[in-house]
Amino acid sequence: MFRLALLPLALTLAGCPDDGGGTTPTDDDDGGSSTSGSTTATTQTTLTTAGSSSSSTGSAESGTDTSADTTVGTTMGETETDGTTTDTTGEPTGSSSSGGGSSSTGGLMCEAPEEPCGEVCIDTTTSLENCGMCERACVGEETCVDSLCNGTYELVINGDFAAGTDDWTAGNNPDQVLSCMEIADDEAIVFVDQGGFISNAPGSTGPSSHVFYQDFMVPEGVTVANFTMAFAQNPPEPLDPANVQTIVKDCLDENMDGFNENAFRIDLIDPAEDVYTAPILFEVATPDMVVGDPIAPAFEGVTNDTPELVTFLEGQAGNMLRLRIAHVESTFPWTSAFDDVSLVVDVAY
Repeated sequence: MFRLALLPLALTLAGCPDDGGGTTPTDDDDGGSSTSGSTTATTQTTLTTAGSSSSSTGSAESGTDTSADTTVGTTMGETETDGTTTDTTGEPTGSSSSGGGSSSTGGLMCEAPEEPCGEVCIDTTTSLENCGMCERACVGEETCVDSLCNGTYELVINGDFAAGTDDWTAGNNPDQVLSCMEIADDEAIVFVDQGGFISNAPGSTGPSSHVFYQDFMVPEGVTVANFTMAFAQNPPEPLDPANVQTIVKDCLDENMDGFNENAFRIDLIDPAEDVYTAPILFEVATPDMVVGDPIAPAFEGVTNDTPELVTFLEGQAGNMLRLRIAHVESTFPWTSAFDDVSLVVDVAY
Protein backbone atom coordinates (compact mmCIF):
# COMPACT_ATOMS: atom_id res chain seq x y z
CA MET A 1 0.00 0.00 0.00
CA PHE A 2 2.83 2.36 0.77
CA ARG A 3 4.50 1.84 -2.63
CA LEU A 4 1.29 2.31 -4.55
CA ALA A 5 0.60 5.54 -2.75
CA LEU A 6 3.94 7.00 -3.82
CA LEU A 7 3.43 6.30 -7.55
CA PRO A 8 1.15 9.30 -8.31
CA LEU A 9 3.57 11.56 -6.45
CA ALA A 10 6.55 10.30 -8.56
CA LEU A 11 4.69 10.83 -11.77
CA THR A 12 3.76 14.32 -10.72
CA LEU A 13 7.38 15.19 -9.89
CA ALA A 14 8.63 13.81 -13.23
CA GLY A 15 6.39 16.16 -15.16
CA CYS A 16 7.47 19.29 -13.27
CA PRO A 17 10.49 21.43 -14.23
CA ASP A 18 13.17 21.84 -11.55
CA ASP A 19 12.51 25.55 -11.35
CA GLY A 20 8.85 25.06 -10.66
CA GLY A 21 7.84 26.98 -13.77
CA GLY A 22 6.02 24.02 -15.40
CA THR A 23 2.30 23.17 -15.40
CA THR A 24 0.93 20.51 -13.11
CA PRO A 25 -1.14 17.96 -14.99
CA THR A 26 -4.80 17.57 -14.09
CA ASP A 27 -6.45 14.43 -12.86
CA ASP A 28 -8.03 13.92 -16.33
CA ASP A 29 -4.77 12.94 -18.19
CA ASP A 30 -3.31 10.79 -15.38
CA GLY A 31 0.09 12.48 -15.87
CA GLY A 32 0.63 11.18 -19.47
CA SER A 33 1.01 14.60 -21.00
CA SER A 34 3.90 15.54 -18.73
CA THR A 35 5.92 12.50 -19.79
CA SER A 36 5.38 13.29 -23.49
CA GLY A 37 6.44 16.91 -23.02
CA SER A 38 9.68 15.84 -21.33
CA THR A 39 10.59 13.55 -24.21
CA THR A 40 9.97 16.28 -26.81
CA ALA A 41 12.18 18.78 -25.01
CA THR A 42 15.06 16.30 -24.89
CA THR A 43 14.69 15.51 -28.62
CA GLN A 44 14.77 19.20 -29.63
CA THR A 45 17.90 19.78 -27.62
CA THR A 46 19.65 16.84 -29.29
CA LEU A 47 18.86 18.15 -32.84
CA THR A 48 20.12 21.62 -31.98
CA THR A 49 23.47 20.51 -30.65
CA ALA A 50 24.18 18.03 -33.48
CA GLY A 51 25.44 20.83 -35.70
CA SER A 52 27.28 22.81 -33.04
CA SER A 53 30.26 22.38 -30.81
CA SER A 54 28.43 23.25 -27.54
CA SER A 55 27.52 20.58 -25.00
CA SER A 56 23.90 19.41 -24.59
CA THR A 57 24.31 19.46 -20.84
CA GLY A 58 21.82 21.85 -19.36
CA SER A 59 19.93 22.35 -22.64
CA ALA A 60 17.45 19.62 -21.85
CA GLU A 61 16.86 21.14 -18.46
CA SER A 62 16.31 24.71 -19.61
CA GLY A 63 14.70 23.94 -23.01
CA THR A 64 16.83 26.72 -24.56
CA ASP A 65 17.73 26.41 -28.32
CA THR A 66 21.50 27.05 -28.56
CA SER A 67 21.57 27.13 -32.37
CA ALA A 68 21.44 30.93 -32.32
CA ASP A 69 24.93 30.96 -30.79
CA THR A 70 26.44 28.88 -33.62
CA THR A 71 27.45 30.35 -37.03
CA VAL A 72 25.48 28.80 -39.91
CA GLY A 73 27.62 26.73 -42.27
CA THR A 74 30.12 25.38 -39.76
CA THR A 75 31.79 22.11 -40.64
CA MET A 76 33.93 19.79 -38.57
CA GLY A 77 34.32 22.26 -35.71
CA GLU A 78 35.22 25.26 -37.95
CA THR A 79 33.45 28.57 -38.40
CA GLU A 80 33.67 30.97 -41.34
CA THR A 81 33.71 34.69 -40.59
CA ASP A 82 34.74 37.51 -42.94
CA GLY A 83 36.22 35.11 -45.51
CA THR A 84 38.64 33.46 -43.03
CA THR A 85 38.18 29.87 -41.85
CA THR A 86 38.78 29.52 -38.12
CA ASP A 87 38.73 26.42 -35.94
CA THR A 88 37.10 26.33 -32.53
CA THR A 89 40.29 27.58 -30.90
CA GLY A 90 40.08 30.84 -32.86
CA GLU A 91 43.24 30.18 -34.91
CA PRO A 92 43.09 30.89 -38.70
CA THR A 93 43.44 27.80 -40.88
CA GLY A 94 43.81 29.42 -44.34
CA SER A 95 42.52 32.19 -46.58
CA SER A 96 40.10 32.59 -49.44
CA SER A 97 39.17 35.22 -51.99
CA SER A 98 37.17 38.02 -50.45
CA GLY A 99 35.84 39.24 -53.81
CA GLY A 100 36.17 42.76 -55.13
CA GLY A 101 38.92 41.87 -57.64
CA SER A 102 41.42 40.51 -55.16
CA SER A 103 43.37 37.25 -55.33
CA SER A 104 45.35 35.18 -52.89
CA THR A 105 47.90 32.41 -52.77
CA GLY A 106 49.26 30.86 -49.61
CA GLY A 107 47.68 33.57 -47.47
CA LEU A 108 49.04 36.52 -49.56
CA MET A 109 46.16 38.82 -50.53
CA CYS A 110 46.60 41.08 -53.61
CA GLU A 111 44.30 43.71 -55.06
CA ALA A 112 43.67 43.57 -58.84
CA PRO A 113 45.46 43.99 -61.17
CA GLU A 114 48.20 42.65 -58.91
CA GLU A 115 48.64 38.89 -58.47
CA PRO A 116 50.60 36.87 -55.92
CA CYS A 117 54.00 35.92 -57.38
CA GLY A 118 56.06 34.15 -54.77
CA GLU A 119 55.87 36.29 -51.64
CA VAL A 120 55.05 39.62 -53.32
CA CYS A 121 52.12 41.17 -55.19
CA ILE A 122 52.97 41.98 -58.82
CA ASP A 123 51.06 43.99 -61.43
CA THR A 124 51.23 41.42 -64.23
CA THR A 125 49.73 43.85 -66.73
CA THR A 126 52.97 45.86 -66.85
CA SER A 127 55.73 43.78 -65.18
CA LEU A 128 58.64 42.96 -67.52
CA GLU A 129 59.55 39.87 -65.47
CA ASN A 130 55.95 38.70 -64.92
CA CYS A 131 54.01 39.83 -67.99
CA GLY A 132 50.54 38.32 -68.05
CA MET A 133 51.54 35.69 -65.50
CA CYS A 134 54.22 34.98 -62.93
CA GLU A 135 57.75 34.30 -64.29
CA ARG A 136 56.82 35.12 -67.91
CA ALA A 137 59.55 37.59 -68.79
CA CYS A 138 59.71 39.91 -71.77
CA VAL A 139 63.10 40.03 -73.51
CA GLY A 140 65.44 42.67 -74.84
CA GLU A 141 63.83 46.08 -75.13
CA GLU A 142 60.27 44.75 -75.09
CA THR A 143 57.64 46.38 -72.90
CA CYS A 144 54.72 44.77 -71.08
CA VAL A 145 51.41 46.35 -72.08
CA ASP A 146 48.03 44.92 -71.06
CA SER A 147 49.68 41.65 -70.01
CA LEU A 148 51.39 41.19 -73.41
CA CYS A 149 55.09 41.54 -74.25
CA ASN A 150 55.42 44.14 -77.02
CA GLY A 151 58.47 44.76 -79.14
CA THR A 152 59.78 45.82 -82.55
CA TYR A 153 62.38 43.72 -84.35
CA GLU A 154 64.52 44.14 -87.45
CA LEU A 155 64.81 40.63 -88.89
CA VAL A 156 67.45 41.45 -91.51
CA ILE A 157 71.08 41.74 -90.42
CA ASN A 158 73.41 44.18 -92.21
CA GLY A 159 70.67 45.26 -94.59
CA ASP A 160 72.42 48.57 -95.20
CA PHE A 161 75.61 46.73 -96.22
CA ALA A 162 77.76 48.88 -93.98
CA ALA A 163 79.75 45.69 -93.36
CA GLY A 164 79.88 44.75 -97.03
CA THR A 165 78.24 41.41 -97.73
CA ASP A 166 78.63 40.02 -94.20
CA ASP A 167 75.68 37.81 -93.14
CA TRP A 168 74.62 37.42 -96.78
CA THR A 169 75.34 34.69 -99.34
CA ALA A 170 75.68 35.25 -103.08
CA GLY A 171 75.48 32.56 -105.74
CA ASN A 172 75.13 31.88 -109.48
CA ASN A 173 73.09 28.92 -110.71
CA PRO A 174 74.97 26.99 -113.39
CA ASP A 175 71.88 24.94 -114.24
CA GLN A 176 69.82 25.80 -117.28
CA VAL A 177 67.17 24.34 -119.51
CA LEU A 178 68.32 22.44 -122.61
CA SER A 179 67.86 25.37 -125.02
CA CYS A 180 70.53 27.40 -123.22
CA MET A 181 73.20 24.81 -123.96
CA GLU A 182 73.82 26.39 -127.36
CA ILE A 183 74.23 29.90 -125.99
CA ALA A 184 77.25 31.17 -124.09
CA ASP A 185 76.35 31.21 -120.43
CA ASP A 186 77.73 33.68 -117.90
CA GLU A 187 78.27 31.87 -114.62
CA ALA A 188 80.62 34.50 -113.23
CA ILE A 189 78.01 37.13 -112.52
CA VAL A 190 76.93 37.42 -108.89
CA PHE A 191 75.66 40.22 -106.68
CA VAL A 192 78.64 42.09 -105.22
CA ASP A 193 79.29 45.02 -102.91
CA GLN A 194 79.66 48.23 -104.87
CA GLY A 195 80.83 50.37 -101.97
CA GLY A 196 77.73 50.51 -99.76
CA PHE A 197 75.12 48.96 -102.05
CA ILE A 198 74.72 45.67 -103.95
CA SER A 199 74.62 45.23 -107.72
CA ASN A 200 75.25 42.69 -110.46
CA ALA A 201 77.20 45.24 -112.51
CA PRO A 202 79.08 45.00 -114.73
CA GLY A 203 76.36 43.31 -116.76
CA SER A 204 76.60 39.75 -118.00
CA THR A 205 77.57 38.77 -121.53
CA GLY A 206 75.17 35.82 -121.67
CA PRO A 207 72.26 34.21 -119.85
CA SER A 208 72.69 34.08 -116.08
CA SER A 209 70.70 33.54 -112.90
CA HIS A 210 72.00 34.65 -109.54
CA VAL A 211 70.78 35.04 -105.97
CA PHE A 212 71.55 36.95 -102.79
CA TYR A 213 70.00 35.65 -99.58
CA GLN A 214 69.88 35.56 -95.78
CA ASP A 215 68.08 33.34 -93.25
CA PHE A 216 66.14 34.59 -90.21
CA MET A 217 63.94 33.31 -87.40
CA VAL A 218 60.30 34.41 -87.30
CA PRO A 219 59.34 35.64 -83.80
CA GLU A 220 56.12 34.80 -82.01
CA GLY A 221 53.11 37.11 -82.12
CA VAL A 222 53.74 39.18 -85.27
CA THR A 223 51.12 41.94 -85.48
CA VAL A 224 52.73 44.29 -88.01
CA ALA A 225 55.26 43.58 -90.79
CA ASN A 226 56.97 45.99 -93.18
CA PHE A 227 59.45 45.05 -95.89
CA THR A 228 61.35 47.91 -97.56
CA MET A 229 64.25 48.10 -99.98
CA ALA A 230 65.91 50.83 -102.03
CA PHE A 231 65.96 49.50 -105.61
CA ALA A 232 66.87 50.28 -109.22
CA GLN A 233 66.93 48.30 -112.48
CA ASN A 234 67.06 49.04 -116.22
CA PRO A 235 65.51 46.20 -118.28
CA PRO A 236 65.03 47.08 -121.98
CA GLU A 237 61.48 45.72 -121.85
CA PRO A 238 59.05 44.59 -119.14
CA LEU A 239 60.12 41.57 -117.17
CA ASP A 240 58.19 38.32 -116.73
CA PRO A 241 58.26 37.38 -113.02
CA ALA A 242 54.93 35.54 -113.07
CA ASN A 243 56.43 32.91 -115.38
CA VAL A 244 59.76 32.64 -113.56
CA GLN A 245 59.05 30.55 -110.46
CA THR A 246 62.51 29.00 -110.24
CA ILE A 247 65.87 30.71 -110.61
CA VAL A 248 66.82 28.79 -113.74
CA LYS A 249 67.60 30.17 -117.20
CA ASP A 250 65.20 29.43 -120.08
CA CYS A 251 66.93 30.98 -123.07
CA LEU A 252 64.48 30.15 -125.87
CA ASP A 253 61.16 30.03 -123.99
CA GLU A 254 61.30 26.27 -123.83
CA ASN A 255 58.15 26.18 -121.68
CA MET A 256 56.32 27.75 -124.66
CA ASP A 257 54.44 30.35 -122.65
CA GLY A 258 55.34 33.18 -125.05
CA PHE A 259 57.12 35.29 -122.43
CA ASN A 260 60.75 36.38 -122.18
CA GLU A 261 61.59 34.41 -119.00
CA ASN A 262 63.40 37.30 -117.33
CA ALA A 263 62.67 38.36 -113.77
CA PHE A 264 63.76 40.13 -110.64
CA ARG A 265 62.14 38.49 -107.60
CA ILE A 266 62.14 38.90 -103.82
CA ASP A 267 60.67 35.84 -102.10
CA LEU A 268 60.49 33.95 -98.82
CA ILE A 269 61.43 30.28 -99.13
CA ASP A 270 62.29 27.30 -96.93
CA PRO A 271 66.03 27.26 -96.05
CA ALA A 272 65.99 23.47 -96.18
CA GLU A 273 65.16 23.56 -99.91
CA ASP A 274 67.49 24.27 -102.83
CA VAL A 275 68.01 28.01 -103.02
CA TYR A 276 67.36 28.09 -106.79
CA THR A 277 64.44 25.71 -107.17
CA ALA A 278 62.67 25.92 -103.78
CA PRO A 279 58.90 26.45 -103.92
CA ILE A 280 58.00 30.08 -103.24
CA LEU A 281 56.27 30.32 -99.85
CA PHE A 282 55.54 34.04 -100.06
CA GLU A 283 56.10 36.54 -102.86
CA VAL A 284 57.43 39.75 -101.31
CA ALA A 285 57.99 41.86 -104.45
CA THR A 286 58.45 41.39 -108.22
CA PRO A 287 59.23 44.77 -109.86
CA ASP A 288 58.95 44.37 -113.62
CA MET A 289 59.59 47.84 -115.06
CA VAL A 290 62.46 50.30 -115.16
CA VAL A 291 63.05 51.65 -111.67
CA GLY A 292 65.51 54.50 -110.98
CA ASP A 293 69.02 54.08 -112.29
CA PRO A 294 71.21 51.17 -111.12
CA ILE A 295 74.36 52.70 -112.56
CA ALA A 296 74.23 56.19 -111.03
CA PRO A 297 72.77 54.79 -108.74
CA ALA A 298 69.39 56.39 -108.11
CA PHE A 299 67.10 54.23 -106.00
CA GLU A 300 63.36 54.11 -105.46
CA GLY A 301 61.46 52.30 -102.74
CA VAL A 302 60.06 48.78 -102.91
CA THR A 303 57.61 48.04 -100.09
CA ASN A 304 55.38 45.28 -98.79
CA ASP A 305 53.40 45.97 -95.61
CA THR A 306 50.28 44.05 -96.53
CA PRO A 307 48.03 42.09 -94.13
CA GLU A 308 48.90 39.00 -96.17
CA LEU A 309 52.55 39.32 -95.13
CA VAL A 310 51.52 39.62 -91.46
CA THR A 311 49.26 36.56 -91.73
CA PHE A 312 52.02 34.54 -93.39
CA LEU A 313 54.60 35.41 -90.73
CA GLU A 314 52.11 34.68 -87.93
CA GLY A 315 51.78 31.16 -89.31
CA GLN A 316 55.58 30.76 -89.44
CA ALA A 317 56.26 31.69 -85.79
CA GLY A 318 59.37 29.90 -84.52
CA ASN A 319 60.43 28.79 -88.02
CA MET A 320 63.50 29.71 -90.05
CA LEU A 321 62.83 31.43 -93.39
CA ARG A 322 65.10 32.51 -96.20
CA LEU A 323 64.82 35.95 -97.77
CA ARG A 324 65.96 35.41 -101.36
CA ILE A 325 66.69 38.20 -103.85
CA ALA A 326 67.00 36.78 -107.38
CA HIS A 327 67.86 38.03 -110.85
CA VAL A 328 67.18 35.80 -113.89
CA GLU A 329 68.43 36.74 -117.38
CA SER A 330 67.24 34.33 -120.03
CA THR A 331 66.87 36.35 -123.23
CA PHE A 332 68.48 39.76 -122.55
CA PRO A 333 70.83 41.28 -119.95
CA TRP A 334 70.18 44.20 -117.65
CA THR A 335 71.50 45.57 -114.38
CA SER A 336 69.83 45.62 -110.97
CA ALA A 337 70.99 47.21 -107.72
CA PHE A 338 69.63 47.55 -104.19
CA ASP A 339 70.37 48.88 -100.71
CA ASP A 340 68.80 49.22 -97.24
CA VAL A 341 67.01 45.87 -97.20
CA SER A 342 64.74 45.73 -94.14
CA LEU A 343 62.02 43.53 -92.68
CA VAL A 344 60.66 45.07 -89.46
CA VAL A 345 57.96 43.41 -87.37
CA ASP A 346 55.99 44.39 -84.30
CA VAL A 347 55.14 41.57 -81.89
CA ALA A 348 52.70 41.13 -79.01
CA TYR A 349 52.49 37.82 -77.17
